[in-house]
Amino acid sequence: MNYPGSTQVGLGKKLLEQYPWSGFETHPEWADSICFAAGIPGEVRFVYLPRRNIYNWEGPLVKDLDPTVDWHVYYFDPATGREFDQGTIKASSESGDNTAKPVDFKKNVPSPQDWVLVFEKTGY
Repeated sequence: MNYPGSTQVGLGKKLLEQYPWSGFETHPEWADSICFAAGIPGEVRFVYLPRRNIYNWEGPLVKDLDPTVDWHVYYFDPATGREFDQGTIKASSESGDNTAKPVDFKKNVPSPQDWVLVFEKTGY
């Protein structure tokens, strides 16, 4: 097949195969209500942000990141497969710290379109 949609499905498959996707569970509490979130707590998170308004560059609010984990963050373009690195969120607490508060993350999207925001535990 040579249709844009078939290419995009293949790109999504390639992204998922990098992670233990069979262990993913939905977590709507991880992001804004306009987003769809899934993953494995403390390991990996995917936040899908559908295109909204034509000039909306605002990124999603991602909530309750584990403060004992260093997270590498990037935007994945589901239309082209390109990745846009957003850096690393350093852990703010030591592992096992029961007083640690969850971390929130928000950063603008590279362009106003559909995006997948990926959070992966560093060293993954």
